[in-house]
Amino acid sequence: DAIAAHPDLVAPETMMVLAIRLYDVNLRDDAVFWFDAARDRVLTMDAVLDMRSVKLALRSEVLAGFMQGIAPTMDGYALCDVARHQEREDRAIAWVAAHPYKLLGYTELPAISEDRNAALVDAITKMRELSTHNGAMMSDPELQARLAEGRRQSQADVRFCWK
Repeated sequence: DAIAAHPDLVAPETMMVLAIRLYDVNLRDDAVFWFDAARDRVLTMDAVLDMRSVKLALRSEVLAGFMQGIAPTMDGYALCDVARHQEREDRAIAWVAAHPYKLLGYTELPAISEDRNAALVDAITKMRELSTHNGAMMSDPELQARLAEGRRQSQADVRFCWK
């Protein structure tokens, strides 16, 4: 309810914690969606704000640590079904585009570009292009076979694709 009421104020850390909790209660599709939305929100922050600045460097480290810690689990589950993964990824990008993080406009935070809106639009465009590219790659039967073999060898399906 809080996210729906003020989506522009939700920090990516909050979305990552939500993703972890949803995964814990076996709402894994929702968990992956919120993890993807958090990751995409972080990508927009990286594209708009100077995350190396003194004001943001610690937060940047925390976000990177969060993502490194939970990405293997979220990605491990996400790739149980490539088609659903693509759909969730596209929905997450659309959500981030529809609900830009208000923090991006705070002028007391240093920006990479003078035109924050253009930088945000560019970041969203790049995310959509990458998602489209990845979706096309994942439809290649040879790549699908290699992915399936890699998941079999690492036992990813056993670890992540249970009901």
